Amino acid sequence: MNKNRNVIFSIITVVYNADKTIANCLQSVDQQSLKDIEHIVIDGGSTDQTLDILSKNSASHRTVISQSDNGIYDAMNKGLAMAKGTFVAILNADDVFQHSESLKIVQDTFVENSADIVIGSVEYFRFPQITQTVRRWRVLASEVRRFSTGWHPPHPGFFVRRKCYELGGDFDVNLRVSADFDLMLRFIDVLCFKVEVLESVTTRMAVDGMSGAWRNRIIGNVNVIRAFRKYNVRINPFIYLFRRLYPKMLGLLGLK
Repeated sequence: MNKNRNVIFSIITVVYNADKTIANCLQSVDQQSLKDIEHIVIDGGSTDQTLDILSKNSASHRTVISQSDNGIYDAMNKGLAMAKGTFVAILNADDVFQHSESLKIVQDTFVENSADIVIGSVEYFRFPQITQTVRRWRVLASEVRRFSTGWHPPHPGFFVRRKCYELGGDFDVNLRVSADFDLMLRFIDVLCFKVEVLESVTTRMAVDGMSGAWRNRIIGNVNVIRAFRKYNVRINPFIYLFRRLYPKMLGLLGLK
């Protein structure tokens, strides 16, 4: 990568043994019409074909680091430490941007509204049918600051000025399942960075598998309550957990 050129967007992808999906993720980045980008891929020491695929898809805007880490959020923090762009997107190895104009639309929204954070809606797909939508996580401007009610933005649709990470900190690795929630709560409700909502879809996200899903949700919700307490945000934990878990149950049953 030419280190002297201006970088508008830093895209961070954390990956470990994702040889079935990483090629789609890379292609999604490479097809963006916005070309002043860098793609930072943090690999946790994959033992499948992931590194071979990354090698075959090398690009001037892509940097690949492969080493052991202390979990996904530790790897994201490594990517943030390397980022040079004005704006930062975190794109999971299983996910893709909605279309080739996604980053350009987000950049224009940042600039036109002097925003610190831009949030877009997310559509879910079930691999390998990445173009077939099974559910949508819609974002409305009226809901953005309603964390205490059980709602929060989708992290794959969460785009941030890099200076916000410098001012507000990175991911809390002690919250191993919910550090993304903690960071969004901190940036939006605690530090009150300026948010602009794009009601259009920016990102397509793979549906979680059933294996281990409920265990992670239980741990995640306990950590979410820890995050509220960390920032002295008062909630009724019983109502909060009900509102978070009930729609997820409907989704798993195919009723929502």
